[in-house]
Amino acid sequence: MLSAPIAGSLLFAVVVWYVCAVGAVTSSKEVLRATQLPCFLCFTQNLTGCICCLARSYGEATVPMSAVYRPLVLKTGLAYALGFLLTNASIAAMRASVAETVKSIEPVSSVLLAGMCLQEGFPRPRELVGVLLAVLGVITASNSDSSANLPGISYALLSTMCFSLRGMWSREIQEAEGEDASPAPSSAALFYRVCQISACAGLACSLFLDGLTEVLSVLGRAGVFPVLLLNGILYYLYNQASFMVLQQVPLVTHALLNVLRRLLIIVFTAVWFGDALGYTRVFGVTVAFCGFGLFAVSYTHLRAHETPEHLVCRLLLEKKKKKKQRQD
Repeated sequence: MLSAPIAGSLLFAVVVWYVCAVGAVTSSKEVLRATQLPCFLCFTQNLTGCICCLARSYGEATVPMSAVYRPLVLKTGLAYALGFLLTNASIAAMRASVAETVKSIEPVSSVLLAGMCLQEGFPRPRELVGVLLAVLGVITASNSDSSANLPGISYALLSTMCFSLRGMWSREIQEAEGEDASPAPSSAALFYRVCQISACAGLACSLFLDGLTEVLSVLGRAGVFPVLLLNGILYYLYNQASFMVLQQVPLVTHALLNVLRRLLIIVFTAVWFGDALGYTRVFGVTVAFCGFGLFAVSYTHLRAHETPEHLVCRLLLEKKKKKKQRQD
């Protein structure tokens, strides 16, 4: 049982995580309704993340990084940038609640990627039932909404793959052993570098696709800059709060809290923007999140109770695969 101070700090972190996540998605939609510039929004989100990282932990964030980790960090940053771009494009193309419903499938794509690339094993029957329920629920909820369209759904699905790749490569960075015995970058340093790369990619895409004139004209509109700044700060706080919660609870609990976070975002954005919540859509969202909950609990419970023998076998398989990839 958690002590009162620890329980209080955990509750505070969860509240900040949820509030900032809801505020980040809602403000993103508000910005995109006013500007229709998803690439520029990606730039401002990650630029604000860089500034917040420097303000919070300048010394740790700017520690020089060994050349061994740079290729993985670059891939992680580009995947993160593309994930933000596609997420913003999806929110711009359809209702935010629909985009978040489709993006809720991210845990499934993460596990499938880990199974294909890290030899972690594919879902068991109970997890496959969860996947099936989740997919059917997402399809039902999306088809019942008039704003859902193929480009928007495609952007949302691709963004989940990008964020799954980001998570997989981030893990590889933490587990990698540098040839010069240099330590892996800390979470603060990694997040700063990833935001740095994503900000540069977002700026390049914005200037190429939108043009400097359009960007400057958008910034000149009344009320746009404060919302952009607020959006970036909320995204940074929501990422940091999520990490704080993960440090204090088991994986199973964090997975369930993440499922609830998605559900809260969907309901809040639907109410905020006046989206109709028909019976078919409510049924689809309910089925989807039952599936996500079943999948998350089953998979993370398996990992939480992994025996030392299974853990050694899994790590040896991962090490063998990485060695083979380097040789190729």
